[in-house]
Amino acid sequence: MDEEAGTGPLRWEPAEGPPAPEAAGRWTHGAGPAAAPRQRRRRRRRIAFWVTFGLLCAAYLGLQTASALMFKAVSVSPGDPTMEPGIQPGDRVVYQPGAGGLERGDVVVLRLPGVGATTKRVIGLPGDRVACCDSAGRVTVDGKALNEGYLTAGYAPSPAEQFSVTVGAGEVWVMGDNRAISRDSREWGPLPEGDIAGLVVLVFHGGRPSTVTTPSAFTAAGFPSASRPVILLLGGLSVLVFAAIVVMGAAGLIAWAVRRHRRRRQIPAH
Repeated sequence: MDEEAGTGPLRWEPAEGPPAPEAAGRWTHGAGPAAAPRQRRRRRRRIAFWVTFGLLCAAYLGLQTASALMFKAVSVSPGDPTMEPGIQPGDRVVYQPGAGGLERGDVVVLRLPGVGATTKRVIGLPGDRVACCDSAGRVTVDGKALNEGYLTAGYAPSPAEQFSVTVGAGEVWVMGDNRAISRDSREWGPLPEGDIAGLVVLVFHGGRPSTVTTPSAFTAAGFPSASRPVILLLGGLSVLVFAAIVVMGAAGLIAWAVRRHRRRRQIPAH
């Protein structure tokens, strides 16, 4: 075949631009210059996610450390049913060391020579006149009768002992809720505040925690209610932070699994 003048022989020239999909195999995810900003944004989001996750873990450890420094725990002896039914043998109680901010109705951990660690309820503070019993068989504090609904059912507030005592300075009058068998101030008399190891704020019974609040017997008689928000604040924050850690950790693992699955699908077939 004749060649046209001035054109030279015919040659095949490859087309410019990316190869056809058939020649290049599968497309790689995010390939090309346009994908770079998107990849950088995703990388920044992942970094921010895991930095936040790490900060939450650090916050949780900090809260647990603060709780361990501010509060202590002790198990009630299996042979000490003197605070039933509210606190039973084998229960674990969390207490705030010291006797600061003590109020009537508080439950305290005592450490007594010959007795060891035991829990009792504070009935009278320094200067109080504690007596039993009035005409209805109730304990009175400064003449105010206590309707003690927390006592073991079926027993009188003080079945055998009668008393009328003015609590001295730096002393407390304590009694167990299981009055029929409790050894307490009816036997020992008022105790020095130095015998108080701490104020009980939580009781774990069967693994379930419950807060210790001022009984209505005292608030109804006009005595102040104890307010100790620190343990509740620390506990609430710990629960929230732990829940956030679980949710973010699960979300991160799911996202990682999805990315890995996509990468496997994008590997070119040979």
